[in-house]
Formats: sequence, structure tokens, C-alpha cells
Amino acid sequence: MRRSTSPDADPFFLLNGQVSKETLDAKEPNIFIAIMGMTGAGKSTFISHCTDVKVAISDPGALQSCTQEVHMYRCTYFSPRANVYLVDTPGFDDTDRKDTDILKEIATWLTKTYKQNIQLSGILYLHRISDNRMGGCAHRNLVMFKKLCGPEGVKNVIFLTTFWEKVESSDGDTREQTLKTTEKFWGYFVEKGARVQRHWNNHDSAIAAIQNFVPLDTTEPPQHVKLAIQTEMVDSHKDLDQTSAGLELQGEFQKEREKMLQELEERAKEIQEEKDQELREILRKDQENQAKELQRRDTEIQELKISMERMHEKKIQQLEERLADQQNQTRMHHEEMARAIQSHRKEVQQLQGQQAERLADQQNQNRIHLEEVERILQSHRENVQLIQDQRDQKASQIEQMSQEIRDMKDKKIAQKQMDYRMVKYKADNEEDEGASDTSSETWSNKNAQITSRIRNDWNRHVDSRLTCLTCGEGFDDRDSLFEHLEQLQHGRDLVTGKPERYIRPYENQAQEVDPRLTCLTCEEEFYDRDSLFEHIEEFQHGRDLITGKPEKYTRPAHYTEQLDPYSTCMTCDTTFGDRDRLFRHIENDHSLVVEFLSQIGRCGQPLSQTGK
Repeated sequence: MRRSTSPDADPFFLLNGQVSKETLDAKEPNIFIAIMGMTGAGKSTFISHCTDVKVAISDPGALQSCTQEVHMYRCTYFSPRANVYLVDTPGFDDTDRKDTDILKEIATWLTKTYKQNIQLSGILYLHRISDNRMGGCAHRNLVMFKKLCGPEGVKNVIFLTTFWEKVESSDGDTREQTLKTTEKFWGYFVEKGARVQRHWNNHDSAIAAIQNFVPLDTTEPPQHVKLAIQTEMVDSHKDLDQTSAGLELQGEFQKEREKMLQELEERAKEIQEEKDQELREILRKDQENQAKELQRRDTEIQELKISMERMHEKKIQQLEERLADQQNQTRMHHEEMARAIQSHRKEVQQLQGQQAERLADQQNQNRIHLEEVERILQSHRENVQLIQDQRDQKASQIEQMSQEIRDMKDKKIAQKQMDYRMVKYKADNEEDEGASDTSSETWSNKNAQITSRIRNDWNRHVDSRLTCLTCGEGFDDRDSLFEHLEQLQHGRDLVTGKPERYIRPYENQAQEVDPRLTCLTCEEEFYDRDSLFEHIEEFQHGRDLITGKPEKYTRPAHYTEQLDPYSTCMTCDTTFGDRDRLFRHIENDHSLVVEFLSQIGRCGQPLSQTGK
């Protein structure tokens, strides 16, 4: 059903829902301040500094205005002392709306609120100080503003200059002074009581401008101003075209109309005189466009012939149509949302079904995979058990072989001790035949000879491959042999047997290490099994030889270090790391035994008589 178009149907239809009847009837004063000026002067930006509501602001340099209609915004800075409302208005130089429509928009709001006893407390007229001159549009906008206010409304006007950040201070001062002193600019308004103030594009500056219209004392009522267009249309019941602003706008239209008529006559003469058919066609199209523009101006003049009541009815009708359109769009949106939700539900159900099928298939695949993994694990366990059994068997064999080696070494050591006891027993039963010189020098020489012969006797047990072919000296390892050959130059040709110069090759300069004597964890190399096993036990670097995984290692309780029987003293059973230390021990601690052995020899004959 269509709503009533009576002007009194909704007394607050132009207040954007910002003002309620309870607010108007409250004890706190209600202060309404109109914000006017050209498009791009910064009206919306100024309001954004004073309210928490989001305000649409044009981009810098934009040609189109954001403010197409009158809007109200509440400034809460002065609450609860006063309820301040800012009224944003469109400029008369708007590119998207006719000046006639803008005048009707502003006049409708001013007259409707005036009838509801809502009056302005003041007007802030914003002007760009960055403009280096007062252009035609700016001057025309100022003239229309003057006609809207009238002589009585001028005294409550503040000209607020903006964009000071874009000009030099000296240039801005000069332009401001020119505007204030020029009669056709702001001079008329200043003489009537209007003020000029600067705005620095921030919150404090905006509040300072509004403060001019807010009483400091809560008991003091705010000022009110009656504009000319309000008194003319409401009090004097004039139509819009009969008001000062309407007459001014009609005058402008009439001047433009006369100018267009003159241009049409000139264009008609040009068409008649032009012989070129193509140019005549262009001029004819231009003439048609001018005729349409003239007709549009005539239409605007006729539109000004409207009463206040008719303006209110049209405004209410526009708002009702807009509301109906919004409701229709909302209904269509709800229907579209319902269709989308229904479609979404079907898609969700379909996806849920697909997901359930995929889940069942995935569970089946997982079951098959788990069965396969279980079979593999069972096979792996059997293989591991087999490998462990083989490892245990090998370990048992290695332990048995190690025990046999230890037994054989023990037998060799016991045999040597037995040989020594037999030699000592024979020495006790035989006479000393070789004692002739008992001087200290003789004894010393004998000891050296005996030691040398004992050493040579021990060398008989050395591997023949570790024996010098020149001097016959035996060595415990290849490095010692090669070092001896290089130092004493005892090298010989293995084919001819002739002496030759010998220099150890690079690969023989470093002691060779058995790769089986390398730690599998840190790769440190050792020269014997005892050092390797001691290292593994101390740093717990044991590893399973089958799987390669780390495992705890402890040497068996019956483990004994493998001693070289040829590095053990037969007199005191002391063991040494090498034979040189053994021989020095015998010379220093067992000199009497050396002397005794020199007399009987190991075979029952003096060592001096022992063959090579």
C-alpha cells in the first residue's frame, strides 16, 4: 500500500534518523549547523573530524561530489552539554545534478525543518585557499549562498578556509585578505557581521570552528538564524521561483538562454553560407545540440515554479519510492539468498554423501594396508630371529676360538717359564769356567755382549719378512723396518741382492691400520683389538653387526688382555709394550742374570760360542 504523501506524515523524514522527538523535547539544547561550500572544498572531510560515523569522502582531485543530498551527522564531542548536529549540503557546481535540483533539495530541507521549529544556529561556508582566483563557478555558488541567507542570516556565517597545507603562508595570507576586503567576494558578508576562520584539517581545528555556535553556559540558549528562503517560502508562502534564490537562478538561466538564442541564430547563418556539405552537416548537429540545451534550460525555469507543499510532497514521494526500491531489492536479495542456501544445502548433502563413500573406501584401503603391513612385520620378525640365531652362533664360535687362542698363548708362556727353570737348574749344577776378569770394565763389556746376544736370540722369533737383509736386525712391524732401511740406507735389490738407495714410498710412511680395527660409530682407527674394545666399552660405541643399530657393549668377565710373550721378562714376569723396553729392563734390573746366561747360553753353551 502506498504511504500518504502529506508533508506532516513524517515530521523527521529529513533528519536521517539522527534526531528523535525525545531528543528535540529534551532539556539539552539542540544545535544545528549547516556545512556549505563548493564541491571539493572539504565539507565531508571536515565532518569526518567531528563524528564517529563513517563519512563518504572523495579522493583528492576527484571531479564528482560525494554529497548528492542533504545529510545529517551528530557530533558527540559536546554531549551532554548540548546536542550538536552537522548538516552536509551539496554544492551548486555539482557535475551530476542540475542547479535547479540542488536548490530544491536545500530549500526542501530548510523549509521542512523550519516548519517543525528546527532552526539553524549557524552556517560554516568552506572555501579552498589553494585556489589562486575566484572562478565563475565559485562566484556563482557564493551569490546563490548570499540569496539563500539574506541580510538577517549573514551575521551567523563563518567563512572557513581550507587546504592551508597546500599553499605558502604568505600566498594564503594575501588571498585571504583579498577575499575579506573585496565587496563581490566576502566583503559584503564581513560588513554584515560574518567572520573568517582557518581550518587546519584536524579534529581540534574542526571543534574550534563548531565551538563558535555552542554556548559555554548551559543555561544560555543557543543562537538561531532565519534564512531568507525559509521566511519567504514558509512565512510569506512564496513559490520557489519567487524567492531571492529562485529569482537569482532564473536570472542566470535567462542570460544563458539569450546567449544560446544568439548562438543559434549565428549557427543558422553559418549553415546557410557554408557550401561544403560535410561542414554544413557538422554545423547542423551542433545547432541541434544547442537547441536541446535551450529546451533543458526552459524546463529548469519551469521547474522552479513550485510551491513549498509540492516540493515536500515530491521529496516524500522520492523517499517513498527509494524506500520501496530498497525493500524490493531487499526482498530480491532475500529470495536470492534463500535460493543460494537451498543450493548450498543440496551441494553439502551431495558432498557429505561423496565424503562418506570416500571415507568407507579409505577405511577399506587402510584395512588392506594394515593386513599387508602385518604380514611384512611377521616376515621381518622371522628374518630378524633367524639373523639373531646366526649372530649368536657366530658369537659362540668366535668366543670358542678366542678361548683356544688364549689357551695356546698360556701354554707358550708356561713353556717359556719351564725352559727358564730348566736353564736355571742346569746352571746351579755346572761350574763356572769362564770367570777370568772381574774388573768393572770387563763386567760392563760382558753385560753389553750378553744383552746384544740375548736380543739377537729373541730376534730369531721375529718374522723373517720383518728382518733387515743387510744387518739381520729384526723388527716388530713394517714401519720400523722401513724407517731403519731409510735411516741407515740398508736397502738391497731383492733380485740381485746388491745394495741400493732406499726411500720409503708415500703409502709406507704412515702406519697401516686394519679396517677391522675401526670404530663403526665415530670411525676412529686403532692398531690392536684391545684398544678398540676398550674404546667401545668406555664411550658405548657398540653397534649390532647385522642391523647397524647402537647397542650396549661390555667385555666378557673372563676377558684378559692379549700379551706378547716375547715382551715379557722371564725373571719377574713383567710385560712391556715393546722389546726395547724389555731389554733395557733386563740390563738395569737383572744384570746378574745376564752375566749368568752369558756363561751357560740358552742351549747349555756360552753365548759367545752360539752360532748365528
